Amino acid sequence: MKTVKQELEFNFKKLNLIFLETAVLKIYAIGYSGSDIQRFLDIDEATYKIIINNLKIKYKTNDLYEMIYLSLKQGSLQRYDLVKEEVKKTALKYSGILIEGLNSGDNDIKSQIFNDYLNEIYQLFSENTTQDNLSSLCIEDTVFFKYKIIIFLKQRKTNTSEFNHSLKIIEEELITKLGVNNTFNALRRVFELNLIEKPLILKNYKSLNKNLQEIASQKIISNFFSDNSSDKKKQLIIYFDLINYYNKLEDSFLFCSY
Repeated sequence: MKTVKQELEFNFKKLNLIFLETAVLKIYAIGYSGSDIQRFLDIDEATYKIIINNLKIKYKTNDLYEMIYLSLKQGSLQRYDLVKEEVKKTALKYSGILIEGLNSGDNDIKSQIFNDYLNEIYQLFSENTTQDNLSSLCIEDTVFFKYKIIIFLKQRKTNTSEFNHSLKIIEEELITKLGVNNTFNALRRVFELNLIEKPLILKNYKSLNKNLQEIASQKIISNFFSDNSSDKKKQLIIYFDLINYYNKLEDSFLFCSY
């Protein structure tokens, strides 16, 4: 029988391991490599491998990309934690523009302002990339992404034997070409830099985008006129509405989730 001290030590180790599992997934999703994660969390390679193995058991998959999807779906990871500075900066700017427009009596939030918002985000991503060979991706790259998103995630096929050798080579080449550390961030770069026409991956992308814009627009106007708070608080609410709109659009591409 365990003593109180032994029980406390056991529970602490278990709690610490759960924390490390979440931290590993979060840092991975942000875009860092395994060696970076070990350094940030001050853990050795053996501990890192134990954590990865625990994650594989917990999520019943060997694929870290799918773990990100499942952890976001289950709430282990918070979506806002993965939002990049380019998106936050642009959302802050456009939340101010919307507040100014609504205060002046212009209540007709057209799709153009959302399109301008998206285009400015993409422009920032383009300006901030150090890669100079990303003007387009070849047909094999497009096939890989369609396989990864639509078949591997949408149909929930987790049999890694389907991921044949040629597709694995394409995956590794794409990670190198895009200057990232993993597949999840390779997909994010494709989305951010418009390297593949989005309807090629998600057929209903345009109608989905329009629908998300209408929902966001109605929510922004409703909150603006039903809330008697200060403009600063209203702007903060709009800021998060814009972030949420972008997140849903990105998730539709990354995870075929709509």
